[in-house]
Amino acid sequence: MSPTIIYVDGYNLYYSRLKGTPYKWLDLGTLFRDQILKPQDPGANVICIKYFTSPVKASYARHGEAPVTCSLLAAPK
Repeated sequence: MSPTIIYVDGYNLYYSRLKGTPYKWLDLGTLFRDQILKPQDPGANVICIKYFTSPVKASYARHGEAPVTCSLLAAPK
């Protein structure tokens, strides 16, 4: 088994493949493991998926509001 880390550019994934389609929610692990990695390297073992995106600027947002940010890795207080 070869350990594999998947890096996803969420902004480009959405705007190049998902926008305007009914497919907004993806199981990225299953997609990569079964449809992309398995045919190329059956021994690949997905150990991590790193998802990146860019913040939306208020001036470009639909409603002109500041973006909402959150930290999923913040320690509870």
